Amino acid sequence: MTDKKNSIGDELVEDSKLLADSLGGPRGMIESGAPAIVFITTYSLSKQDLQNSLCAAISVAAIFAVLRLMRRETQTQVIAGFIGVAFSAWLATKSGKAENFFLPGILTNLVYAAVCIISLIINKPILGYVLESLRGQSSTWQKNKEALKRYRAITILWSLVFLLRVLIMGPLYLANETTLLGFFKVALGWPLFGLAAYLTFALNKRAVKA
Repeated sequence: MTDKKNSIGDELVEDSKLLADSLGGPRGMIESGAPAIVFITTYSLSKQDLQNSLCAAISVAAIFAVLRLMRRETQTQVIAGFIGVAFSAWLATKSGKAENFFLPGILTNLVYAAVCIISLIINKPILGYVLESLRGQSSTWQKNKEALKRYRAITILWSLVFLLRVLIMGPLYLANETTLLGFFKVALGWPLFGLAAYLTFALNKRAVKA
């Protein structure tokens, strides 16, 4: 009985690690947040010089990509991040509005929130599929009431994470508050992710004890 409980505990605790690893781990989260930090810092110090700020952000993303390439490490997250930064920079340049640098991220979180909420409505919590897929397992967990309940709770948690980002950054975008957008982009980035990952772990730990 003890061995079985330990096995379940190891599996549940692994969920938090899987979530972090899917985003490239702590290093991947830093790499994804650094361009935004550089952008808003340069933008503020250069008296709202949009072009130089965008160039600085793209340069940082490119440096991370080159470093990973030199170390022969996986390029998936950093390439996706570079494309995201490049697209955001293009959007800001095309419109001439610095706040548009943050628009793709806001829309992405809106889509994530919608997917999570829809999956909850149809009783197929998306985080269950994500975590089980990362673990290389099938969808048989749906037949387990406890697993279904746990993944519903975790999906609700991440729905709130995505919605919080949209509800805070959306109005700031509409109000053209570029500096505050940069601040909350960082504050609601990996710090919030870390908190959500910890709460995911807490939910799993509680499930094991139950």
